[in-house]
Amino acid sequence: MNDQSQIDKFWGDYTTAVIAEKVSNKEVVWYVKSAEYYVKTHQNIKLKDQVAEDVVAYFVRALKNHNFTEWQYAQIVDSVRILFQKIVKSTWATEFPWEDWSRKSHVHGSRDCNRVFVQLVAA
Repeated sequence: MNDQSQIDKFWGDYTTAVIAEKVSNKEVVWYVKSAEYYVKTHQNIKLKDQVAEDVVAYFVRALKNHNFTEWQYAQIVDSVRILFQKIVKSTWATEFPWEDWSRKSHVHGSRDCNRVFVQLVAA
């Protein structure tokens, strides 16, 4: 199987996983785009080697750098959840507090968000 075939299979599997999560047909494309953006912004680290802290840093950047509505942000979190729970099958993804992170109002200004943001700025 060539590289493009593997990439196509990966995103086909991801799309199937999104549909299996009962995401509406009109939202599936946005889940895929969101997951593709996550992968693109982390291309220097293999997905299987990423840890919860990588995802937290991504969510913190999204909160600090973009003005997403609550539902848009929740969709981003859910798309990344599906990526790591259903496709990558990372062990940490089972225990990750996806629901907490999906509530922008809960996360924005939280200790975790501020701690990670300070670490990112210091890096």
